[in-house]
Amino acid sequence: MRKDKTKDKRPLSKKQKGFVADFIRTGNATEAVKKNYKVSSDATARSIGSENLTKPNILKEIKSVAEHIPNSLLLEKHLKLLRAKEVQRFIFPTRLKDDEIIDMVADAGFRVITIRPSPLGKMAFYSNDNPRAIKDGLDMAYKLKGSYEPEEINMRFKGYTDKQLGEFIFSKLSKTK
Repeated sequence: MRKDKTKDKRPLSKKQKGFVADFIRTGNATEAVKKNYKVSSDATARSIGSENLTKPNILKEIKSVAEHIPNSLLLEKHLKLLRAKEVQRFIFPTRLKDDEIIDMVADAGFRVITIRPSPLGKMAFYSNDNPRAIKDGLDMAYKLKGSYEPEEINMRFKGYTDKQLGEFIFSKLSKTK
């Protein structure tokens, strides 16, 4: 069967353009589909998103936009993500004095932002690096720039029905999005 090459050269539809913009903004094909297509379920959105990411004209547009991201902007965003913080908390018994709590948190390597009473005890809030934000931001930037090779899954399956195999593969693919 011959593949129709004219499909690759068609301009993107309004939905596809929206998909590209939202995919670049979020890095999530399922969310990009939900914003631009009328879908009734997450499974349908995942399926359309996965299909869209195989279409040469959509991939070409994503790459085209990514190539226009200035390296200086990537560097600026990388630095911002490397400095990204998240707020965490320790809970201490109410009998402890604030100064004792501050010392204990400092011994753990953190600086207390504030201490607040709660039904659970005294909550000492502190900030630390947000490794998830750093990783996700860098991954997205490098993917957009084409620095990552496509992922390959090489597995052998024995004793599975076609349905079980399909469900397994679908679950693995949906985790990578």
